[in-house]
This record gives sequence, C-alpha cells and structure tokens, in this order.
Amino acid sequence: MPGTIDPVFWSGIRGGDDAARHWTAEHGGITLEETVERLKVWLPRWNPSDPASVCAWRAASAEFATGAEGHVTVLQGEAVRVNSIWAQVEYPALRANPNITSITAVNPQTDSKVVLWSK
Repeated sequence: MPGTIDPVFWSGIRGGDDAARHWTAEHGGITLEETVERLKVWLPRWNPSDPASVCAWRAASAEFATGAEGHVTVLQGEAVRVNSIWAQVEYPALRANPNITSITAVNPQTDSKVVLWSK
C-alpha cells in the first residue's frame, strides 16, 4: 500500500503465502494476497494449469508492483524459478517503477538480506 504499508513480494519460499503472512505479521508490510483480501477483490485460486488463473494473478501482480513506492522487500528462498511471476512480472515492473528506491531480498528462514537493486 503506497505511502502507508510497505509492499512485500515473495517467491520460492517454503510455505508460500502462509509463510509470507507470518513474516509480515512479525516484520510489517503487506503482501499482494493480504491486499486483495483487505480490498475484497476476488481472484481465482492460483492454478498454474489454468490460463485464466495465471492471467488474473499476473495482472494483479503487475498492478501491485506498479503501485508500490519506496523500498520493497521480496521474500525468497534458495532458488527462484525463472518462469515465476516474480521473475517475469513483478521484478521488471518494480525496476521500471520510478517510485521504487530499492529492492531487497530476504530469506525468511535465515533472515539474510541481499540488495537486488537500488537507484
């Protein structure tokens, strides 16, 4: 949520959405899934075999990244798929977003941090 709650993205973490929710509850921020719930927006259940589901989540992810501001955190495990929504949609949209100042990857299991990009 721009200007109020820092956006938190996630990709390649054990436990996926549940792990990301746990992390934001402890460290702050808000995920796309939490934003969708707060805004009462309906999205189909994620199904990588359903083109309509993939399209809807890609569009929501692009909008979340485009609307982000300031510093962004992405929760990442040891490996991130190159065909993930993070790699194909969110990361490029964040880098193109003039309101983003930096992107830091955090491993939620070890709390290690790596700056992926900054202005």
